[in-house]
Amino acid sequence: MAVQWKNVHVFISSTFGDMHAERDYLVKRVFPELQAWCERRRLRLVDVDLRWGVTEEDATENKNVVDTCLHRIDDCRPFFVCLLGQRYGWIPDRDDVSRETFEDYPGLEPAVDAGASVTELEILHAIVSPFH
Repeated sequence: MAVQWKNVHVFISSTFGDMHAERDYLVKRVFPELQAWCERRRLRLVDVDLRWGVTEEDATENKNVVDTCLHRIDDCRPFFVCLLGQRYGWIPDRDDVSRETFEDYPGLEPAVDAGASVTELEILHAIVSPFH
């Protein structure tokens, strides 16, 4: 009987304006070693780096940035890596979040109303108290 491989997804969080070197180090140096370790155990490591997964159209027209981040965090649970620096990050207004996202994540509304950045929303959803 063939042993099935499993995927292990790791979400990488940080503000988009900084931490490029740190993210690149993870992708180029840390994850290849971790991938080799995983492969010996029939695990496929998939890093989720949304620097390449959120388009300008998602941000401006589709109101999907927060939704994409929260859904991808759910896909990656329990693996969440957060790189924090001096920047707080982009703070979405209510108008930047779709009605469907607020419906999918009922606990999100108070955090958005309080002025949380996307990075803070990611941390809250991943570690403190998931919004759904």
